[in-house]
Amino acid sequence: MFKDSGEGPMDDERRLARLDEELAKIMHAQNQTPDPEMGGLAAEQVYRLVYSEWDSVRSPLQLRRDLALEDYEASPFFLATRKFLLAILEGGGVKTTATGNLPRKFVAEMMDVFLDAEYKEDVLRVNKVVNETDVFPLHISRIVCGVSGLIGKSKGRFVVRKKCQKLLAPERAGELFSALFITYFRKFNLSFADGMPCEGVSLQSNIAYSLQRIQAIANDWQPIEGVGESILLPKVSDDIEQEIVDRPYLTISRIVELRILSHLHRWGLLELNYEQGKYVEELQSFRKTPLFDRVVGFSF
Repeated sequence: MFKDSGEGPMDDERRLARLDEELAKIMHAQNQTPDPEMGGLAAEQVYRLVYSEWDSVRSPLQLRRDLALEDYEASPFFLATRKFLLAILEGGGVKTTATGNLPRKFVAEMMDVFLDAEYKEDVLRVNKVVNETDVFPLHISRIVCGVSGLIGKSKGRFVVRKKCQKLLAPERAGELFSALFITYFRKFNLSFADGMPCEGVSLQSNIAYSLQRIQAIANDWQPIEGVGESILLPKVSDDIEQEIVDRPYLTISRIVELRILSHLHRWGLLELNYEQGKYVEELQSFRKTPLFDRVVGFSF
């Protein structure tokens, strides 16, 4: 016969509760412990980076909004997009084409805003008529402005929404930059800009981690070789490896170049160092510009 321990259901519940408390303490400690595979961040910090909204005061990633317009002189995409918005506003709107794009006359006026001389020459050489999609930086800008809600369509015209017009004042440049930056990297599909057969969904959804790593390591030139290990979460690298396994012409470094580094360069936040390869110029290294640290900050 078994001996009665004298303990009842309430004692069992207390033991389970104590066990749950001990397990919770262990998990909490693990989540607070820096992990070398995650750039020295703890799991809880990475979670907040990845899932916080960038415009929230609780977000570890904070964008400075009090800079003057002249502080953004090194940001080509931002300055061009601001001029694009001003042109629409000052013109009382821009008529849309039948396909819902910008008209050719307006596109022609914007070419010098968005393209350097060499790029413009290439566009004119291969296109008898120049449509919005032929001036791809303008096309991306128009999409980003639409996704952000800065522009909309009214009676067949692109217009700057009334509630957003005040952001075009020079003293509101920081707010405009932040609104566009958040839309660009959080809502706009970065893969659209390169057309590579790699979705890279987890790369973009975890891009706040990559930005934090770039800020931490890129004061000096960083080699593109091994960039996946230095600025991507291990799970993101694994996801990309699975996507490109049957595409030997693609590497993690190439995807990172196209999906992160080249975009930050357009925003004036990175310098890129190219050297002539066997056939074309190839990216060798990257580093932050002074604007990066002035605009992007992290606080845990």
